[in-house]
Amino acid sequence: MRSNPFENIDVPETVYKYREWDDYHHKKTLTNRELFLASPSRFNDPFDCKIPIAYWKIAEDPDLAQTYFSQVVERHKSHLGKEDKKKEVERLISEKRFKDKEYLERMEKELFNELNKKFGVIGLTAFRDNVVMWSHYSGSHKGFCVGFNSKILFNDSDHFGRGGAVLYVKEFPTILPTEESTQQLVKQMYIKSDLWAYEKEYRLTKINGADKVIQFPLEALIEVILGCSINEIHRNEIISITKENFPQAKILQAKQIRNTFKIDFEEIK
Repeated sequence: MRSNPFENIDVPETVYKYREWDDYHHKKTLTNRELFLASPSRFNDPFDCKIPIAYWKIAEDPDLAQTYFSQVVERHKSHLGKEDKKKEVERLISEKRFKDKEYLERMEKELFNELNKKFGVIGLTAFRDNVVMWSHYSGSHKGFCVGFNSKILFNDSDHFGRGGAVLYVKEFPTILPTEESTQQLVKQMYIKSDLWAYEKEYRLTKINGADKVIQFPLEALIEVILGCSINEIHRNEIISITKENFPQAKILQAKQIRNTFKIDFEEIK
């Protein structure tokens, strides 16, 4: 991964969020221009944002231990002279605390608690026609999907936080304790199992945003798509609210392509 993952982000022109009209909070996307920044503790993937920093490797690798504790001393005791720094590194290595399983588990728990309390996440996708995602996140195609102008969301870090593409991997990654802290955090927040690759997720993360609601600008919403199994009452409600609150937005009806497992879209004028 690049040293700064938020530079030159390649995000599709439009990104999508699947919603359920029966969900009061989802409905607020259209009624109140609201998006929810979810704490990672709410994610349906139990491994998402749960990649630990591999502190146990310090006990296994003397070179790693030397590098790590030298970094610690430089960071917290930079005022010491060269010889005193060397002695402090040797003292920390001799403590062997990273061989203590309970200590490591406690550190890991505290780290994940901190992530859950601090970071709010908005998950979006490149796809509007993913049948599985319509099933999982839009009430089995009875809900709706909202398309956003990605430039508005991903270029306003003060409002929406920083963002980029989720990286999907086959093997559980190792995050070394000697890696730069921003890089550690990016790996924890933006790496998932390739079992989820079908979602093609683009994620916004905001510090001090956990479980908070933010209001997006009117012009950010550019599409509203109705699920292919939406009932007539909900369909009419969504069309009416969209035309009133987002007159610039396209309204589309999802429909099954005959004799296929795919869907297409028809614009509603």
